[in-house]
Amino acid sequence: MTKHPYTMEVSFQALSHLGINLYSNISAVVSELVANAYDADAENVEIAIDDNSEVRISDDGVGMSENDINEKFLMVGYQKRKLERLTPIHKRLPMGRKGIGKLSVFSIAEVVRVYSHRKGHDPVAFEMRLAEIQDMIEKKGSSYSPAPIEYIAYNTHGTTIVLRNLKKRFRDTEAALRRRVARRFSIIGAATKFKVAVNGKEVSPADRGYEGKAQFVWTINPTAKTQFPKAENVMRIEPSLLATGYSGWIATAYDPKSLKDEGGQSLNNIVVMMRGKLAHEDLLEAIDDSGLYTKYLFGEIYADDLDDDSKEDMATTSRQRLVEDDDRFRNLASFAQLALRQIRREWATLRSEKGFERATEIPEIGGWFESLDAASANAARQLIGRVNRLSFDNEEERQKLLRSSVIAFESLRYSRNLDKLDRITDENMSVLVPIFKELDDIEASMYYQITKERVSIIRTLQEKVDENAKERALQEHVFEHLWLLDPSWERAANPDSTMEQRFVKLFKESSGVLKADEAQWRYDIAYKLASGKHLIIELKRAGRRMSFIDVFDQTQRYSQAMSKMLRSAGLGGESFEIVVVLGHEITEWADAEARERGINQLKLQNARVMHYDELLVRARRQYEDYIRASEKAGSLVNLLARIGEPLRDSFFEEEKVAP
Repeated sequence: MTKHPYTMEVSFQALSHLGINLYSNISAVVSELVANAYDADAENVEIAIDDNSEVRISDDGVGMSENDINEKFLMVGYQKRKLERLTPIHKRLPMGRKGIGKLSVFSIAEVVRVYSHRKGHDPVAFEMRLAEIQDMIEKKGSSYSPAPIEYIAYNTHGTTIVLRNLKKRFRDTEAALRRRVARRFSIIGAATKFKVAVNGKEVSPADRGYEGKAQFVWTINPTAKTQFPKAENVMRIEPSLLATGYSGWIATAYDPKSLKDEGGQSLNNIVVMMRGKLAHEDLLEAIDDSGLYTKYLFGEIYADDLDDDSKEDMATTSRQRLVEDDDRFRNLASFAQLALRQIRREWATLRSEKGFERATEIPEIGGWFESLDAASANAARQLIGRVNRLSFDNEEERQKLLRSSVIAFESLRYSRNLDKLDRITDENMSVLVPIFKELDDIEASMYYQITKERVSIIRTLQEKVDENAKERALQEHVFEHLWLLDPSWERAANPDSTMEQRFVKLFKESSGVLKADEAQWRYDIAYKLASGKHLIIELKRAGRRMSFIDVFDQTQRYSQAMSKMLRSAGLGGESFEIVVVLGHEITEWADAEARERGINQLKLQNARVMHYDELLVRARRQYEDYIRASEKAGSLVNLLARIGEPLRDSFFEEEKVAP
């Protein structure tokens, strides 16, 4: 095998900064090598990724001779554009500029092998090892000579670079690599005679993952229309905003969540492309706008004029961002700011219109809207459209907000109708009929919403009882919804905490020495005020069985403590009640006479016993009573019932409650 003297001459301090620590992800590194293939007039590039341990980038470009290797490839800082304005075969504008992109391979690989063959020249091959380079850096050497290796012919001509021993943090999947390479280039495809494949599958614009995400598109050049055939609207950025040299498109997604791909990478950015390659990862970061619409944005701006060979390079060392204090970048950001103002204005209008159209696809919403007068219909269109343009986690949330919107709108409309009452005379009393009909509908709709919420509360209580939840879990649920215990306790209040603390203290004093099993009881006592009455509520675990003597003894001490507390607070004449909720019937109450006697004894202490099953049966009965009434109610409640769940709930169908 012929030996070839390959030499890299460069400041090793520069190599450390520009190469080994240059890039932060494998797609950026591979993109630099793909760009090199483009500059070498390649028509085909094959990227092979092997279990994340090796990546091979092979092209069919012009290839390199031994002199090309030493004078160009291994020459860090080689000014390609000063000598090669256009590529020799396809007359392409070169992407590379400073000759440092090749150093990016050391960011992710421990070993790099290069194979190249230029027609009319001997093939060349050599290997570079990161450990050897780092050793030279430590020794402050001035040059590094890669070791020649045996040539492997991957193509009849062109260059192949093999990255081996990849650093763990840079590993990537085949799908992710294909997607990211697709997003970094706008010139891949048959039209430009530059095809790129990953593991044999050709990369296409579809791999970017934009398909189906764009709801509205604003073009900065006419050609962008063909990229989003499924977009609902395609518009143009106002000509007065267009600056020479800018083109591309900006789109808004249907939903911000769709801009997150399966790899966790976000599409919520506007990238800047120069000469067909990504030059700046996110222009949105340079724009001061935190409006909701910005969460829906994604796009590409092509700004080739910024990459002028006669002017200073705008790219940062990583080649993934532009220098932001350059006047050219400021002009680009100013253009984007103005374009986004137009987009923001038009997006709000379009989303409202589309949102309203989608909402009225629900027959009941459409019918309700048709029933409105002209003035009300215009206001309803704005409200429903604005609500329906929001992003929802699921369809149920959207329908819930639509229901609330209809109620809110009808409530506002109802308020305006009240003004009509002042204009009623004996001659036009007939106008009262539709007004009161609307009031009945609105009242029914309010009760409907309350019922839907209570369905959820009752279901949760059933689940907690079924799983024999501990007292605390039950308390947190029941104490917040005392209507489960007594319908008149609809709005129980939390009294001054000092009163509750005083009661607990007096209860403990009256308890004396606790029995062994009583010491394990939880005395988490709820003290509430409802309907002018002081309430003490004790919930026992659903699976616990208690004797009458235990219940009587405990309620007696509650009663003594409550009486003493009210007297000391100057409230001796006020009434109180003690409620103990059990999961099972009291042991002795299997006998009817004993049960009647026990109930009367507890009444003397202002106490009573309830059971979880009793709460659930009562709640179900109240629900069934309301359903029977609601099914005869007006159009509004039935409209609300049809937007989402039906009035009847399968949970309550499982156990029919006798009327």
